[in-house]
Amino acid sequence: MNWPMFIGLLVTFIGLAMTAIGLMVQKYALNKRLKQKEEDRGSYFLEKWWMVGMTVFCLGNLLFWSVLALVPQVVLACWQCWAMIITILLAPLILGEMVTMFKLLNVLVIVAGVVWVVMASPGEYEEYSSKKFWAAVHDVTFICISSGMLALFLLLLASQWWTLSDRKAAMRFVLIAAIINWYSVLAARCSSGFLLSGVLHQNELGIGFEFWLLLGLMLTFAALNVHFLNKALECDKAIFVVPVYEALAISGQILFGIVFFREFDGLSTFETLNISFGVAVVMGGVLLSAKQEPDTPFLKQIVISEELCACCFCCASMEDIDSASQDDAEGGLCSARNRTASKDAADQPTRDPGASAEGEPAVRGYQRKNGGPRGRGDGGPRDPRGARSSASGPRGDHEGSEGSAATI
Repeated sequence: MNWPMFIGLLVTFIGLAMTAIGLMVQKYALNKRLKQKEEDRGSYFLEKWWMVGMTVFCLGNLLFWSVLALVPQVVLACWQCWAMIITILLAPLILGEMVTMFKLLNVLVIVAGVVWVVMASPGEYEEYSSKKFWAAVHDVTFICISSGMLALFLLLLASQWWTLSDRKAAMRFVLIAAIINWYSVLAARCSSGFLLSGVLHQNELGIGFEFWLLLGLMLTFAALNVHFLNKALECDKAIFVVPVYEALAISGQILFGIVFFREFDGLSTFETLNISFGVAVVMGGVLLSAKQEPDTPFLKQIVISEELCACCFCCASMEDIDSASQDDAEGGLCSARNRTASKDAADQPTRDPGASAEGEPAVRGYQRKNGGPRGRGDGGPRDPRGARSSASGPRGDHEGSEGSAATI
């Protein structure tokens, strides 16, 4: 690993940590907004905590953007998983969500895959030029991919008029945010390359119009990306939305690294396979982290939560897991109106089934048909037809009936 790549990875790690924390603070603001009455809810971007999270998110992205050109696109795509890892580890503290042993093991798989990709990458930094940029833009493969993504993007936007469940609605917004992310990162990396070429390398042509065009596109795409990502977070938990979003973001960014930046052209077959296997490990860990835990007690144990530390996961009970699963099933703001209607129906006064029509007090609990075991002294053993059977043993009939009633 050379020094430019090391500096790029270090700065991007700090930036990604800030973006992850900023997203979770935004999710915290959305959770507070969800608890408000529907008529009292304002726009989410007017919430105080949402603005704090957005500020941290923007500062992290600014750090991230400043050194993008120092890191290869394929490595950069996998390196962004640090945001997801930080989300999984800090979500219990900020959002009150729980991390199970299954998700923690997936984090270890992702870390191993990211290290693999970083070590397998050649990591050679080259000065970026306007000639390289326009040659990649006019490439037929890139044009075909972009046309297909534009059609899918418009279809997903039109699907907002369809009524979907919380999980499907979240997936729709995650797909939209991921497509925007691909071109946002593409514009960010190219503009970062032009900035480094014009400032650090003192290019004679200076910073051209391509830099300002890409910078404008990057800011526009970033704003749209944040909006649709927040829409996804409204519909489902961050511990599901972020891994799925990261998996899609990694896929598209690696694709553009191969097609747009031609990062695999100078690699041998062994180097290509080596990086590909590392990417596969990262993708596998990301996809598994979005899945529900298998029905295995060890994998469903809670290792990190608001009440538990990482070293006392044995204290967690399966009842906590079940209650967490029920909370997941409740969904987010996308079905808030349905839940509000159900709650209003449940709050309506209902007739106590134990009360009689004449206003007698309700009698709760198990009762016998003829007055109960203790009220009239007619409890005790009966034959299959329901008739009273004779008491057996040294005690009399009355003693036998009382003994049987006491055991019911």
